[in-house]
Amino acid sequence: MGHGLGSHREKTPSVDVLIIDDNVAWAQLIRDQLEQSDSTFSITTATGATEAQSVLSDTSINCIVCDYYMPNMNGVEFLEHTQQEFGSRPFILVTGKGGEEVASKAISQGVSDYITKDEVRKQPSALVNRINNAVENHRLQERLRSQRKQYQSIAQQTIEAVCITEDGSIVFT
Repeated sequence: MGHGLGSHREKTPSVDVLIIDDNVAWAQLIRDQLEQSDSTFSITTATGATEAQSVLSDTSINCIVCDYYMPNMNGVEFLEHTQQEFGSRPFILVTGKGGEEVASKAISQGVSDYITKDEVRKQPSALVNRINNAVENHRLQERLRSQRKQYQSIAQQTIEAVCITEDGSIVFT
């Protein structure tokens, strides 16, 4: 029994996405587009901050796709709240209206990416790519943080002088 070149593929990890939009039809449209575009996505929808918080407390979510304009709490306010309560994760802000000011505020508050509903409507793959890029970047950052902690632990346990550098900068001595 031979082994072909394609027989040992690395399984792509699934991406659990939470879509938050008070417009149920829009949330369903995004859900349908994402499910058709990428089979690794597992999608949950919520119509507002309260429902989304419930999902986050009960489910492992890799990426949040959130509308900016929602009743009671806008997307950036929701991001701030989720970071405090549930930790950091990729967060993509989607808006029907808003320009550079909204985008600038969102990015400065820690939004991973920003896309307009018009862009999503015209080119659904743009949102798919942004989700995949944000999740992959987040997973990479988590691995780097874990490695850095391991290196620091080893360095703290040795009696020799140790200096850890990253891209030419000293990160631990």
